[in-house]
Amino acid sequence: MIQLNQLNTRDILLLAQLSEQHGIDNYKQVHEELYDHPVWKLSHNRLNKNELLLNPNDTQSLIDQLIEKHEDLPIVEICEYYYDVRLKELESEIQENKELFHLVKSEV
Repeated sequence: MIQLNQLNTRDILLLAQLSEQHGIDNYKQVHEELYDHPVWKLSHNRLNKNELLLNPNDTQSLIDQLIEKHEDLPIVEICEYYYDVRLKELESEIQENKELFHLVKSEV
């Protein structure tokens, strides 16, 4: 069984957004869109050696784990939470790349 902690923030955000869009009980539709989504394929492929094969029951389990982890929040607020987390990750990555750029630039 796949665990929620096997997913990165981007994947969890997508899972939450699709669950909010289609309803947490419509796990088959969430599964289809999640598994075929470019974001999922970017994270889970043979090239980066993190191919994660899901079936609809795995998707249902992931949704259940997500809801259980944030049991005090409605799904839309779970989406907002992971959106904020992802935004902070991206801001940090941008800052790290800026610092690296300036370091490399100063060495040239």
